[in-house]
Amino acid sequence: MELLLQLAKYDNRINGDGLSSNDIEQIKKELPFEEEKEISEKNIGPKGDVSVILASILGIANVFLLGDKIDTGIEDWIGVAKRIKHLVKKNELVAIDRDGAALLALEFIHNFEKLDSIQKTSEQKIDLVHVSASHGVADDQKAEDLIAKPYNYYIFSFLINDEKQYITGVKPQGEVNLIKCFDVCSTYGTRTKTTPLHGIRQVRRSMV
Repeated sequence: MELLLQLAKYDNRINGDGLSSNDIEQIKKELPFEEEKEISEKNIGPKGDVSVILASILGIANVFLLGDKIDTGIEDWIGVAKRIKHLVKKNELVAIDRDGAALLALEFIHNFEKLDSIQKTSEQKIDLVHVSASHGVADDQKAEDLIAKPYNYYIFSFLINDEKQYITGVKPQGEVNLIKCFDVCSTYGTRTKTTPLHGIRQVRRSMV
């Protein structure tokens, strides 16, 4: 999983002489992830004029492969998503990759449903802005790298508990929106309304 971050306390260093080895080690300690991490400085923007920190969270990759049904370890993934949300709340997240976006979508759905099983049934990435140099790929980039195309909108469909299909959209900075939820057993589908119930938002069905 890759995250692009702007951490205020390191702005002067990044825009000056760069991060020291001590800075990098300190950032690794401060990020709310237990997994091994790699930290590097990157420039994004049409002219490479936006300095960010690229945090690679090793061991979190290929989250929820398309078509795979998952019924164990869901709470652990939600825990990782909540750590990402911590960065979102602090306005430190600039952009997120597909794995991180899928985790945020899962955590969002968790607010509506008790999750016994999940299955990602479709996904789409929309490149909102292409910032590679001259719309090409820089020497240290691959076309699929997050730093080449950091501003993406992700659309995921999840089958939840073999009963409901949730379609969610995730913005680059981690905001998640519900696009549609429908009952897979209904010929006509359902429209969702959310109402508080014991402090938890749940889906209330109505016919389309």
